[in-house]
Amino acid sequence: MFDFNSFLSRWNPVTFEESLDFVKKVKARDYQLYLSLFDILSQKEQTPPEIYHNLLFLFQDHDDLCKELMRFKPHVRERRINSHNSFGMSLLLMSVFLLGLLLMFEQPLRYVIQQSLGT
Repeated sequence: MFDFNSFLSRWNPVTFEESLDFVKKVKARDYQLYLSLFDILSQKEQTPPEIYHNLLFLFQDHDDLCKELMRFKPHVRERRINSHNSFGMSLLLMSVFLLGLLLMFEQPLRYVIQQSLGT
């Protein structure tokens, strides 16, 4: 039987700051690598483990990024309900994608807020 408490004790959720730092590091390193990251994340037909494998391949020449990516690795569950179900990796992918959008629209958003507040 699946022991939910032992699962939680081994799983430390990825924080917003960790996701943001990772995306910023990729973008600062190589903009084409950054675009490739989002290309892989936007492939909806892939499972989280397949996406993770593709990201490892993408970062194969960047040992530090591969090591950091391991923090986001999908967890193998003791009892599988669905092979496509990897909640942790799904959260990572969603947060990385949303963070990318935030970074992309950071300046326009700041301008709109400043104009709205009259600052």
